[in-house]
Amino acid sequence: MRRGVGLGLIVALVVSVSVLGGARAGAIAVAELSFTKSLPPDQAVSQVGELVTYTLVVENTGWVTVTGVDIDESGFGGSGPLGRFECGYVVDRAYVVDHGLVLGRVTLRAGEGLICQVQYVATLADAHIGLVKNTAFATGAQGVFNEKVQSEPDSAVFEVSCY
Repeated sequence: MRRGVGLGLIVALVVSVSVLGGARAGAIAVAELSFTKSLPPDQAVSQVGELVTYTLVVENTGWVTVTGVDIDESGFGGSGPLGRFECGYVVDRAYVVDHGLVLGRVTLRAGEGLICQVQYVATLADAHIGLVKNTAFATGAQGVFNEKVQSEPDSAVFEVSCY
C-alpha cells in the first residue's frame, strides 16, 4: 500500500513539474521601454544664451530586465551641444539623483524607471531657425542574447525668438 501512495506522489510531482515547465517554455519574455521627453509648459527662448531644460523619462514597462539602458539623442535639432545628463531613478514617484549613473550601463527591472535632465543653451543660429525640435528614444538589451529593445521616439519643441 505504501508503494502505491509513493508512486502516486511521484506521478503527481512529475505531472506538476511538466505542466509548470510547459508554461514557462510557452511564455515569451518581453522587454518594453516607454520614453517621454518634455520641456516646461510654454517653454520659449527670448534671448541668446538662455537655458532650456529637457526632462527625459525611461520606464521598463515589460516583464523582464533591460540592461544597458541609454538615450539616443541623434534627432537633436539645436545648433549647439547638449549639456551633461543628470540622471536618477524614479522611486515611489520621486526622483532620486544618483551621480554614479552612467547612461549605457543602467539596468531597469520590470516596473522601474529612470529620469534624466539635460540642459541646452540657445544660440543665435537657433534664433534664425525659429524652432528647435529634439527627438530622442531609449534603447537597451534583454535576455542572454542581448536582444535590442527600443522605445518609440518622443519629441519636444521650443520656440526661439531673439530678435
